[in-house]
Amino acid sequence: MNAPVCFIDPLSTPLGRRSSYLCFANDNKGEQMIGKSTLYLSTCRGGGTGMANLDAPNSCRAIPLELMKDGVVLPAVISTTASEVILESRCGSARFCLAEKHLALCKVEDGLSLSIKLPSSFMSAPFQLNDNAWRFPFGEGNGLIFALKGKLISAGSGFVAVPEENGELLVGIEEYDVDPGARPLDSYPDYDEAVKAFDAEFDAFCDSLYPSLPEEFESMRRQALYTTWSLMVDPDEGILYPRTMVKMMRFIFESAFGWQQAMQAICLSGSQAGMGYPHELL
Repeated sequence: MNAPVCFIDPLSTPLGRRSSYLCFANDNKGEQMIGKSTLYLSTCRGGGTGMANLDAPNSCRAIPLELMKDGVVLPAVISTTASEVILESRCGSARFCLAEKHLALCKVEDGLSLSIKLPSSFMSAPFQLNDNAWRFPFGEGNGLIFALKGKLISAGSGFVAVPEENGELLVGIEEYDVDPGARPLDSYPDYDEAVKAFDAEFDAFCDSLYPSLPEEFESMRRQALYTTWSLMVDPDEGILYPRTMVKMMRFIFESAFGWQQAMQAICLSGSQAGMGYPHELL
């Protein structure tokens, strides 16, 4: 195994995408070395799941995701690109992408399984919608977990997703403001096409604002733009606010680097006059 390479370090900044309240993060006490990383799928809608208890060890980190082989959790390490989070063990890897603003997809390779521990709730447990889809409480809304390839096996407070006989496994977790209903499986995007679409959307944002910077800043240009782009939220059918905003941070009481709205406003006003001001005070 090579040392992990991170476009964005998930210890410093959770990875999301524009208009999504979903994101991926490392454990609060995690490290960038094998066996000391735990990947979480998180929600930052409203206060998120951690607001019920500010002493919770992982705040809004809601769903731990771990690779398994023969029923045993594998030590793993996290690396990232702009569009993917890679969880890598010595036996194989899993790749994660926010394929849509409400949808996370996971593609597991090398015949491995995936442990998915859902948030526990005193009032509600996962509810089976059909043979391969379950609804569960997720922050201020609901989630739907399903297997597009492979199957889900109930395990304690969550599931183990196991591959098909050919070793393929593709799992989705979808966020809903209201009670979810299972979509036709053929309506979900192909994983590799979703990655390409993510990259194209982010690249277009970079090109529209700062296609280049002076040499001393160029090496971190895309990372800086990503921080702003991934914290932007646009109005949608479930939200009352009328215009695009920039979230102050992913999670309340998260690392102080999130408090950078003034810098985000400057970035957005760079080549699109008038965009900076609406974001500056939000």
